[in-house]
Amino acid sequence: MNSPEEPNWQKKLEDLETEVYQTTPLVENVDHNTSVQSSLSSLVTQVQEWLKTISLPWRIAVIGGGVVILFSILNAILKLATALVSLAVLAVLIYWGYRFLTNSSNSKKD
Repeated sequence: MNSPEEPNWQKKLEDLETEVYQTTPLVENVDHNTSVQSSLSSLVTQVQEWLKTISLPWRIAVIGGGVVILFSILNAILKLATALVSLAVLAVLIYWGYRFLTNSSNSKKD
């Protein structure tokens, strides 16, 4: 039953596995949180250094513009959340109305 070629295939498979493991570099586990934190902290440092180079009136204008942009983004997020809650309440009311109408039409048929 066992042919003499079967061990040959097994040996070739083992050779291929060792070749693949030797040529494939091991991927190092990178902690993404620390890389994000370091890039964010370097960005904050760059912005702080840039703010130190401009004059006081321009610094106040840039900070004020950043605050206005921040509040407009927060406003948009809150409006979106409000719209989603309103849509959910409307969906529940429509569902209850549907259930009420289907139950009353079923009771009339009996």
